Amino acid sequence: MSYGTVMQLHKNIESLAAKNPGLAIGMSTAKMFNANLEETQKSHPDNVILQAIESASEKTKYEELVVLTGQLQQILEDEEGGLVAGFLG
Repeated sequence: MSYGTVMQLHKNIESLAAKNPGLAIGMSTAKMFNANLEETQKSHPDNVILQAIESASEKTKYEELVVLTGQLQQILEDEEGGLVAGFLG
């Protein structure tokens, strides 16, 4: 999953959380997040923080998913920054 995709996902989830405070995300949103999380974890197997992010369930609240997507976004941002620094250094 690309950084841009995660950034857009995070913005979308923030918007949904604002419109649906306290509500659970449902199965389709959980499946979408989990598929993207799994793909990202496979792409970065040595990132222990990324590997520690848990899958979402249909009972996960939108606010919780905002935190999870925010963590994912930060990890990818850090990874991307490291790649740029390595390329320039």
